[in-house]
Amino acid sequence: MIKIALSCGLYVTKDAHWEGSQHQYVNDAYVSAVLNAGAAPVLVPATDCREAVSAVIEDCDGLILTGGCDVSPLEYGQEPAPKLGTVIPRRDRLDRMTCDSAYEKKIPIFGICRGMQFLNVYLGGTLYQDVHYYPHETIQHSQRSPRGETSHPVVVSEDSWLYRVIGERTLVNSWHHQLINRLAPTLKATAHSSDGVIEAFESIPDPSSSFLIGVQWHPEELHSTHAEMANLFSSFIDLCRDAKPL
Repeated sequence: MIKIALSCGLYVTKDAHWEGSQHQYVNDAYVSAVLNAGAAPVLVPATDCREAVSAVIEDCDGLILTGGCDVSPLEYGQEPAPKLGTVIPRRDRLDRMTCDSAYEKKIPIFGICRGMQFLNVYLGGTLYQDVHYYPHETIQHSQRSPRGETSHPVVVSEDSWLYRVIGERTLVNSWHHQLINRLAPTLKATAHSSDGVIEAFESIPDPSSSFLIGVQWHPEELHSTHAEMANLFSSFIDLCRDAKPL
């Protein structure tokens, strides 16, 4: 069975019995989306032990960088702006180590929301630290409707893997306040919202490296109700299966 690594997030619980203790987590929707697509989810703990992270990735066939807190601007050479949200350097270090290991093994990578943003930074791009710093904002990028509902459309470029998977236009949900500023040189934008925000990218084809895709929305929250989002996960897992050595 194909194994997909899922990067863990961190939070400090406010539960009275465990107040102040740190917990590691992956939202259940990621686990369900991977399982329903026919693969086994494997959680990558947020640790500073590179050897442990590498050992987990070595046993996996693909990597999903999950959503979560803001990416620290120190990761792309900037100082924190007033509207920057919570950053957890330990999470940034984890995602960097998982990407290092995934690139070394040449397995496909799928970045979701924060995961997309981190991939762009990892490959040399930058972010708007808050959507209000983006000069062309005209739509709501942090919806007030439930997570399982769609919020706005995106238009997908015809010359892309994503187009073959979900089509030219689709409705997505939206919970983000950071977004892509300068796109990394090895990536191409493959979907945009009506105000020009980059909603998806994928790697420029290169036989020496693995395929990667990033989306700004949360398809894991839509996979059980929207066929194109379920197809996004199953198609990614097909890529992982095809890339697996015989």
